[in-house]
Amino acid sequence: MNLPDNEVEIIRFGAILHDVGKIAVPSNLLRKSEPITDEEYWEIKKHVEAGAKLLERTGLLEEAIPAGALPRRTLGWSH
Repeated sequence: MNLPDNEVEIIRFGAILHDVGKIAVPSNLLRKSEPITDEEYWEIKKHVEAGAKLLERTGLLEEAIPAGALPRRTLGWSH
């Protein structure tokens, strides 16, 4: 992809942390073997915002990624 090292590091960091919010999703829902309902799907999708809030409180994002370096969507907050 021929990206600068700093951009590769930002992408790597985002890949590591993109699902951290799943800690807020009930484990029985994450481990469900049957198809999920529409309601369950939207419950799981809440992990994106939960992860963003968690990381914002820790200050990890500010330390690792310079302000304005990439839009939040780039890091997967809206997948």
